[in-house]
Amino acid sequence: MSLPWPDNPYGFSTNTTIAQCNLTVAKAAGMSRVRRIMSWSNLEPSEGSFDAGTLAQLDSEVQLAYTNQLNYTLCLSSPPAWATTTFHNGCSNMNPSKVLATWQYLLNRYNGGGITGALIAAVEFANEGYDDVGFGNTCQSFENVVPVLQSLYPWVKANYPAVLVGTPAHFNLQAADYLSVQSSLYTGYYGNAKGLFDYSNFHWYGQVRNSSTGAYTGPDGVQDNGADIFDQAWRDLHAVDVSYGNGAIPVYCTETGIAVPGTSGLNTEADHAAYFVGGEGKTGVLQDAYNSGGVLSHLNVWTIQNSNGYSISNGCASITYLASFYAIQAFIAQYPTWPSSPVAGILSNPASSRDGIIEATSRDCLVIAATSRDGAAGEASSRDGAAGEATSRDGIVEATSAS
Repeated sequence: MSLPWPDNPYGFSTNTTIAQCNLTVAKAAGMSRVRRIMSWSNLEPSEGSFDAGTLAQLDSEVQLAYTNQLNYTLCLSSPPAWATTTFHNGCSNMNPSKVLATWQYLLNRYNGGGITGALIAAVEFANEGYDDVGFGNTCQSFENVVPVLQSLYPWVKANYPAVLVGTPAHFNLQAADYLSVQSSLYTGYYGNAKGLFDYSNFHWYGQVRNSSTGAYTGPDGVQDNGADIFDQAWRDLHAVDVSYGNGAIPVYCTETGIAVPGTSGLNTEADHAAYFVGGEGKTGVLQDAYNSGGVLSHLNVWTIQNSNGYSISNGCASITYLASFYAIQAFIAQYPTWPSSPVAGILSNPASSRDGIIEATSRDCLVIAATSRDGAAGEASSRDGAAGEATSRDGIVEATSAS
C-alpha cells in the first residue's frame, strides 16, 4: 500500500495540539510519521455534530502534517456515550455502526478532497482501553473489536485502499495477557478478524531501574511485576498472529518512552537516550526493533511536545534539542530502514555513551511504568507532564464493564 509520503520505520505519538515546531523536530530527526491521539468525545460530542473548534484544529494538523510530508495517523480515544453499546459479554464498547459513520465522515473530509492538502495515512479507531489490565476493567478482551473491524475495514479498503487500519493498542504487560487478548481477535464470539487489519499494535512503558539498587536496567531489564520486557512483548503478539495464519501482519509499537526524572526521580537525559538507542551497558528499543527481522516494523517515540518529561525536545518558539533527540537522529541516519530478515551480529551489543551522546543503538521499545498521557479531564495521569513514569496513559478507559 502506498502512503501519502515516503515511509520509514520511525515516528512519534502525541495527545496534544500539534504545532509546526513539533513537526520541525520530527523532520530534523528523520521521522516519517506522526500519530495523533484525539478524544472522540471532544471531537463529536453528539452524534453527527462535530465541535467546530476541535474539528478546525484537526483540519489544521492534518494539513500541517501533509505540508511537512509526514504520514498522519489519527487515533480516536475516549468514545462518547452515544457511540457505545453493550455486547454479549456485558461489556460496553464502541458501536460498530457509529465508528463507521464517524470515520466515513473524516476520511471523506480529508482523503476525499473536502479539505485540500490533507490526507490521513492510517486509522486507529481506539487507543488503549479494550484490555487495560490492572486498571479495573473486567472486559480484558479484543473480541468486541472484531465487529468494529468487520464494519470499518471493508469500507476503508473499498473507498481509500491506501489507508492503513490498525488494531487498538495493547497496554497489558503480562505475557499471558498479550497472548489471550490477541487470540481473542481470532477466536472470539464474533468470529475471526484475520484479513481485517493491517498491523497489530502495542504500547510499552515499564520499569527501567532496579527497585533495590536504583541502577538503570533499560527496557529489557527484568520487570518486578513479571511483565514482558520490550523485546518479548512484540514476540508474543507475533506468535499469536502466526498461530492463526496471519504472520505476514507486522507489529507496530505506536508508543514507548521514558520520563525524566520519572517517578523514581533518578532518570537522566542520558538514560532517556539509552532507552531508545542503547547505552550504559543496556540495549534500547530501536535496537530490538531493528533486529526483529521486519516483524516489528514501526516504532513511535513518546513524545515530541513543548514541555513534557517524555519529550525529546523542549520549547516551541525556541526549540531545545535534548540528548535523546540527537541519539535518535544519529540512529535514523545510520539505519534509515530496517532489514526484513534477521542480520546476525548487527546491533547485537548495547551501545556506549560518550559525553552524553549515545553512539550505538538499542533494540527494544521502552517500558516505563504505565501512565496517563492525556492531560484531558478524567483521563489518567502522568505521561503528559515531566514527572510521572507510568500510569494509565490515554485517559478515559475505552472499554468498561456494564455490570
